[in-house]
Amino acid sequence: MTGRILEYNSKEQVGTISAENGKRYTFLIEEWKGKLQPIVGTNVDFAVNNEIINDVYPIENDKITAKKIVGIIIIIIGLIVSFLGVTKVIELNKLDTSNPYVNVALKMQGLSLESLWLQYGGMSLIGLTMVIVGFIMLKKPKL
Repeated sequence: MTGRILEYNSKEQVGTISAENGKRYTFLIEEWKGKLQPIVGTNVDFAVNNEIINDVYPIENDKITAKKIVGIIIIIIGLIVSFLGVTKVIELNKLDTSNPYVNVALKMQGLSLESLWLQYGGMSLIGLTMVIVGFIMLKKPKL
């Protein structure tokens, strides 16, 4: 039978599994066959004999899906975009705006300090939004 670990108390070494048949079963650590301690949310395979659980095995079904790969790529791109935006904002802070040549150079290019702030600040926010969306895509769906 299969199910998912709902809770596990490491002090008492007792856990509860919600089975696919809708019933809940209690298991002792002695029945756990995984290499690491039981973790809440882990899918498990187990045997039931007279309402007693035997041999609880974790199911290794955490395969990398296309959604996870896209999420990771979005996070990486978002971090790069945010980093570039923040470094440009830092460069803007270093500009000597009292120097008339800086203002003339900006005007010759059709720019202003305010427009650059908006551009690079917006770039940082877009990158941050991408990172958040990427992490949402990586999140496991609940049963």
